[in-house]
Amino acid sequence: MEASSSRVEYIVWDARHVLEGGSSSRSSSPSSSEPSPIPSPSRGDLERAINTFIDGVSGEASYVWQCGSPLRVSLNRRGSLRFGVNMDDEWYVVYLLRRVSEAFDVAVQVWDEDGEFLLIEAAYSLPGWLEPAVAANRVWVYRGAVHCLPRGEKNGGIDVSSAEGALKSLVVHAAAAKACGAGIEACVARRVARYPGLAKETMMRATACLPRRVASALTRDPQLVGRMVAAYVESSGKGRASAARRVAEGAGGAGGAEGLVPMIVVFNRLLYGQVMYSHDKGAVDGLMARCGPYGRQEGEGEGEEEGDAARAAAMTLGFRLALGGVLVGIDIDGVEETPPTTPTEDIPLSTSYTRDDDSWLHEPSARLEEALDERERELGGHVQGDGSDQFNPDELTGRMRQFVETMSSMEGAVVEDEEVAFDPEAFLSILRGEFAMEDGGEDHSEDEGSSFYDMSGDEEGDEEEDEEEDDGIEAAMAAELREKLVGGEVEDEPLSVDIAVVENLLSSVEIGEKEGAAGPAKTLAGLLGVDLS
Repeated sequence: MEASSSRVEYIVWDARHVLEGGSSSRSSSPSSSEPSPIPSPSRGDLERAINTFIDGVSGEASYVWQCGSPLRVSLNRRGSLRFGVNMDDEWYVVYLLRRVSEAFDVAVQVWDEDGEFLLIEAAYSLPGWLEPAVAANRVWVYRGAVHCLPRGEKNGGIDVSSAEGALKSLVVHAAAAKACGAGIEACVARRVARYPGLAKETMMRATACLPRRVASALTRDPQLVGRMVAAYVESSGKGRASAARRVAEGAGGAGGAEGLVPMIVVFNRLLYGQVMYSHDKGAVDGLMARCGPYGRQEGEGEGEEEGDAARAAAMTLGFRLALGGVLVGIDIDGVEETPPTTPTEDIPLSTSYTRDDDSWLHEPSARLEEALDERERELGGHVQGDGSDQFNPDELTGRMRQFVETMSSMEGAVVEDEEVAFDPEAFLSILRGEFAMEDGGEDHSEDEGSSFYDMSGDEEGDEEEDEEEDDGIEAAMAAELREKLVGGEVEDEPLSVDIAVVENLLSSVEIGEKEGAAGPAKTLAGLLGVDLS
């Protein structure tokens, strides 16, 4: 699944009337002496109240969603929210749904394409029996905390194979489910503990010089910035060039930037980083050139260099957003009159070209380090069994290091302080038997015979003498080889053949041929001048 289509899914269940008789799950039926209870709101009224509550909480942080769609709830129906690559959105959904389950009589199921991601977050705190095969419909967010329906007799025998049955079990056995999910709740609570502060911290405000109709659209719907950034970042050079022509017209044509208004735009950090680091492919540079140096208004002073740079940055940011606005369908040149243009006085204009501190773009993320440290502490505190039969990575590393540091040479490993038994006579006997070598036989290389042994004088008269000399040289070489191998004289006695040794040597040659490397038999034969290839 592509990152841009990553989504979190959820169902917010109305838990007010899951028990027979229609009683509320949070209060018992009043006695006859008590006044009649106030009728509970209808499902539609409850949905509107929940969504108003969500808007209020997220609005306090001016939260901007990555894909431009805020969290919306329809009771007892599956909902989803795309978060792309912004994991903050997914966990902010968890935070908001926890708040909803605390404020209203509802129970929530939440998951993503990886499945029960709340269980993944709490992987080291799960009961041993809770595996994916039995986890369906067991994990709920209820009354502001994660609950887990226990197994066996503790759930009263209620069927949890369906969400409706599991919801009833949750309401009836809320205390047992809360106790069972305590470890999961602790992990999830740590993850969302920084909200709502984190929601405010990850917002980024910056001044952007925008065509008036783009500024009007953003004023009506601040969440539109997510779609604009995505359209700009994912567009092709040809698409941007076409959009740039319309932006130039909406900015007042080629004569200047009289159609631009400086406006404060709210991003989340990821959107801001995406729009700032995207390649322009020349479209923005062309717009900057057409609208004059830094887009100054007529009669405006030159100002300081710092002011010029800030104005240029606001112009660049504004043109990038304007290109994205055209690509998502904003009528930037005013050909169409719908939707109507917001009056200029209602647009949040900026009197200076300022922006929030963006040094975090160029510095290592402290949040990442904190997350890694937290995960390391969690892993270090987790113990499975007595550890006697567990895999030890340190032991493997030590063995690998010992292998790498072992002394070796071109011929193979060097073994110290160990005697290697080798029978030279048996080896020579094997070679003679297998390759029909005669003791002291001639080497039939024509090249060597015609060059190295070429002697001056009478060829016929010297032929027998040369042959005798060759025999003597080879005999001396064989004797020297025996002496070197056994460290002393070896009597010229018949040699016995060890069949096992012969089979091993032949196997060595065969294996070496298959693996593309010389085996020990082939190597030693080569030293004796025998070519086994």
